[in-house]
Amino acid sequence: MLCGGDEPGLIQKIQTELPRKRVGVLALEESVEDLYEAVRGFGFAQPPLGSAQSTGVGESTDVLVVRGLKYSLYEYEDLKRLSGWSEAEVLQTSWKGVPKVLVNLNQQRERFRDDFGCFFVFLVPPFIIRYLVRRAPDFFDWRSGVFRFKEDNRLVKEQVQENFVDDFEVAGQLSSSQRIEKIADLRNALEEGSDLDVDQRFQLFQNLGVLFFYEDSRRDAYSSWEKAVQLTPSSSEQLNAKGKLLGILNRYEEAIASYDKAVEIKPDKHEAWYNKACAQALSHQPDLALHHLHQAIQLDPDHYRTLAQTDSDFDSLRQDPRFQQLLAPEGETLN
Repeated sequence: MLCGGDEPGLIQKIQTELPRKRVGVLALEESVEDLYEAVRGFGFAQPPLGSAQSTGVGESTDVLVVRGLKYSLYEYEDLKRLSGWSEAEVLQTSWKGVPKVLVNLNQQRERFRDDFGCFFVFLVPPFIIRYLVRRAPDFFDWRSGVFRFKEDNRLVKEQVQENFVDDFEVAGQLSSSQRIEKIADLRNALEEGSDLDVDQRFQLFQNLGVLFFYEDSRRDAYSSWEKAVQLTPSSSEQLNAKGKLLGILNRYEEAIASYDKAVEIKPDKHEAWYNKACAQALSHQPDLALHHLHQAIQLDPDHYRTLAQTDSDFDSLRQDPRFQQLLAPEGETLN
């Protein structure tokens, strides 16, 4: 089994290192329940990457590389535990929650040995190994070895960007399996990304929190956000985001300090002025809240007048004539 890494590059390396072996590639693009049947029906495929031949299983294939086993696990509740839930929760999971593909691997391991005259190589991310150890131990015990390939840091950074979801509304529109896949990819990036800078690590924990939030794992969401706010990002964008997380955690004074740093770097960062006003309204500082809401409105009048009209953060100021005047159309004076 090969863990992590650039899969096309690893396949090419296998083909280069084993020039006399006939290498087949079974690419699973979706969830399967019976891997034995998927292998048996493999038949003939096009040569992967245009290099070595890719053939059917049996006498014509010496090594079968299996990609995409992860898709059979993403949709299951158990994966969320192995993406970061507590050990106690993992142990409480019953066998009823185990994906059928893993049950079949345990039950049919002798058939794999007897019916297919080839070696198997599974390309999987690191979390799948932990999953196999716990949920398919009989099959896993037959391994020749587990080889971990360190991912290129450029690829890890790309992985963080590809899974970027800091917007609650967007995260809520994803399916559960899509969110779980992103959680697994981001946790893999945490394990592999030794050269991630502070801003990237902050973004990673921020995203994990948003995804966990919509997977009804509030504890894991808040834990991820706590890790994020322990970091000190350098950009005004990330400092503004840190302030929002601190606000979610009800740490308003720290949130205000983060917004201060954001506008110090970028004085026209209108989102930070507005968010600072929200934090001050929630922490019972009406004069400062109105002052900084005015700053935001000056930078983007229509947007923030409209937004503040329904923002519950300003509920304590609704009856204040100064607040009402700020939200009045430009040039209009309230009596």
